[in-house]
Amino acid sequence: MWFPLLNCLVLFHLVTRGGSYAIKGCEVHRQYNLKVLCYNRNLSKVPPQLPVLTFMLDLSQNNIKSINQADFHNLTILQKLNISDNCIQYIENGTFSKMAALELLNLTRNRIGSLSSHTFKGLQNLSTLLLDNNNIVTIESKAFSHLFNLKTLSLSFNSLYQLKSLNPVFQIRTLREINIANCSLQTFSTEDIVNVSASLQSIDASRNPFSVISFTTNILQNLTTLDISFTQRPILWYVKEPCFLRGLKKLNIKGNTIKPSAIMDIIKNLSCSSLEELNLGYLNLTDSDNLIQELCLRNPELQILKLMGNWYTEFKNNTFQNCSFVKVLDLAHNRVHHAPGSTFQHLTSIRELSLANNSLDALPGDLPLMTSLQKLNLSYNHLNEVTLNKSNSTLKELDLSGNKMTFFTASAQGNWSLQDLNLRENYLLDITHSFASSLSMLQRLTLSKNKLSSLSIHTFEYLTLLKHLNLADNQIEVIDPGAFYGLDNLYTLIMGSNKITRNTLHNMTFQGLGSLHELQLFGNYLYYDSSKFLDTVPFFPLKSLKMITLNSQGHNGMQNLPINFFEGLVALEKIHAGHLALSSIDSRTFSYTPWLKELDISENPFKSLDPFLLKNAQYLTELHISQTHLESLDFLIHSNMTHLMLLRAEGNQLNSFTAQQHAALPSLRFLDLRNNPLTCNCDNQWFIDWVYNDTKTQVLHFYEYTCAYPPAAKNTKLSAFKISSCRLDDTFILFLTSTLFISTFLISATVWNFWRWHVIYAYYITLAYLYNRKWQGKKRKCKYDAFISYNCHDEKWVFGQLVPNLEGRYNWRLCLHHRDFEPGKAIVDNIVDGIYSSRKTICVISRHYLESEWCSKEIQLASFRLFEEHTDVLILLFLEQIPDHQLSPYHQIRKVIKKKTYLIWPRERNATCVFWYRVSQALQTEEREEDLNCLL
Repeated sequence: MWFPLLNCLVLFHLVTRGGSYAIKGCEVHRQYNLKVLCYNRNLSKVPPQLPVLTFMLDLSQNNIKSINQADFHNLTILQKLNISDNCIQYIENGTFSKMAALELLNLTRNRIGSLSSHTFKGLQNLSTLLLDNNNIVTIESKAFSHLFNLKTLSLSFNSLYQLKSLNPVFQIRTLREINIANCSLQTFSTEDIVNVSASLQSIDASRNPFSVISFTTNILQNLTTLDISFTQRPILWYVKEPCFLRGLKKLNIKGNTIKPSAIMDIIKNLSCSSLEELNLGYLNLTDSDNLIQELCLRNPELQILKLMGNWYTEFKNNTFQNCSFVKVLDLAHNRVHHAPGSTFQHLTSIRELSLANNSLDALPGDLPLMTSLQKLNLSYNHLNEVTLNKSNSTLKELDLSGNKMTFFTASAQGNWSLQDLNLRENYLLDITHSFASSLSMLQRLTLSKNKLSSLSIHTFEYLTLLKHLNLADNQIEVIDPGAFYGLDNLYTLIMGSNKITRNTLHNMTFQGLGSLHELQLFGNYLYYDSSKFLDTVPFFPLKSLKMITLNSQGHNGMQNLPINFFEGLVALEKIHAGHLALSSIDSRTFSYTPWLKELDISENPFKSLDPFLLKNAQYLTELHISQTHLESLDFLIHSNMTHLMLLRAEGNQLNSFTAQQHAALPSLRFLDLRNNPLTCNCDNQWFIDWVYNDTKTQVLHFYEYTCAYPPAAKNTKLSAFKISSCRLDDTFILFLTSTLFISTFLISATVWNFWRWHVIYAYYITLAYLYNRKWQGKKRKCKYDAFISYNCHDEKWVFGQLVPNLEGRYNWRLCLHHRDFEPGKAIVDNIVDGIYSSRKTICVISRHYLESEWCSKEIQLASFRLFEEHTDVLILLFLEQIPDHQLSPYHQIRKVIKKKTYLIWPRERNATCVFWYRVSQALQTEEREEDLNCLL
């Protein structure tokens, strides 16, 4: 109970942790129950940072010499570990201490010399341990004491020499199967075994040079399977008491140097056993030995009898008379040349009979009498003509492959139950009348490697239940219309490696195959001189077809793929069209296959693909475009392949894989870009960074990618390129940015604190200058005589004194804020328009005026007209005496006062008339003729 709970908790904790799939020398498969494959990668050590969620790890066929604790410390949920075919000599104590979930450990074909008491510590859940083909000489007494659940242990092909050295093995309480084949054991005696687990059922001690096999104690009485085959020399077999092996059910003594009489002695010594399977192969037995009758008599429960590789040529009528309970009989690789009708008549329970690799030239005569026979293997005999007669038969599988048949037929009156018929590798020329109604139960028919050149109408009309038809490796060139009539349930049709051409395929070729799911046409001679529309499409009747294989057409290849070649294949999911010499594919080709999921167009000289080629393949999950000379994958950007999970593009001319290309493939799980001329420069900065940090997509064999450019980096590993050289130093940028910000802030604060008014003044000077530049050079008639610039606090004086006198008495046209500004227009724009639409600007200056931002803008604009246009446009009216120090922030006003005459509002009431007269005179100042027009 505790272990499944722990497993769930570990998964919950680890599934949220990110981890890159970029593991040097490994591939990661599956999203759940991760399968990490690192085999045959020339690794010298276990790759670091393996995914913590790894379920199965394969490190076989490498050069690893030692393993230690750090190698697997994080693989707490690993269940299968394969480290076979390495050079491991040393295993650190505690290496497997964190692998409580491990169930299978494969250490075969290494160089392990001994097993210590701490070697397998922590593997309390291990059920299978494989240590074959090592150099194990010594096994410490407690080497397996930590393996509380071990069921299968294999130590074959080690140099243990004595059975006593295996006592630590026999004492494993849960052990069921021991393999100690070819361990240089000289004797097998139960006296050398101290204690044996009651659960032990099987011992494989084959290929040991035994001279003596002795059972003098009942310590192996529960053993059910014993293999002592191929002992290489004569052996002395001794069983003190027959019941010492009373549980034995399977015995294998094939390939030994033992006489038939000795074999009978062994059988007699097992009189207390109930043998169910006996293997007596390769013992040079003949029918004259009369061995079969005797052993069947003494073992009435015998069900499987294997006599392959002997010297049997024929059998007497009574050879099998005592074998009525035998269900499986293997007589392959003998010299049987004749099997008359009475040979197997006594095998009333027989289900499987193999006479493969003999010299039979006809079917066994008593085949109809074996009513229980279900599987018959007559492959590689000398059969020339075979006719299945009128008999009734329960036979379900018949293998006639590898004979010399030129003719095969079945009687229409028979009632055969055949489901699988193998006629492979014969010399059949014509099968037009081969399959009669008696074979209507047939589900699998293999006709590959014959001499068929054509298929005639109604050839398969009675095979209505057939699901698999293999016609590969013939010479078929002609297929008559209706040749496949009757095959209503056919699922797979293999017609590869024939002589099918364009002329072979017509609109009636595949008529009747409405249920076909897989069609293989590889290795034929299909050729099209252009990709234009076909007048008649060959696959239109195949509405259920899901897979079609067209790759590797003969001669010069297919060369062109007609636009409507796949018309009618509305259910098609897989297309294999590699190595067809296609230089291009029309963008409309796959519009007929809306459910396409897998496309292989590898090994075609495309160089580029139409961006809209796969626009209709929105359900595509696999795309294979290897060795197609592609220089870019930009066609993917417009392909709408949101479900693509696997992209193989190795062996092309690609320099990079970009973020834009990746963005077009949101479901991508596997990417293979091996053997491309990738560039080791900043163009691949994003790609390399993505490989290292992405937890969704695995770039297969990434650490094998080499660079082609620049020349200095040629043949170096792409993974060695330092992408940091493509990035600015973040620390320096942060320092520089902070320094600039702080310096700017301090300088701004200082300037504002000490020269605030100068800053404000400069601001308004700049605004005035910009507006002046805006209107400079534009002319129109002046609308007003004067623009009045004043503060709202002085509005009473303006409307009580200025307006009545200048407009009422002297008839001047004045521009006033509230009265003449255009509603909805920006204030600044109204001020500019007002000033430049007036001949003069009258500034009514008071202390309030000097504190107003808008008044400041107005006087600055007016002063620009004064100084930039050299025009006398400014009239200053002071309502009160203002000291110079209050004018100091307004340097432009002080300059005007020093250079121009200004008027002060008199305190005496009688002097106002003179004041207004002088103002009117200032407005009447004559200008040159060119100044009569105002600049606007």
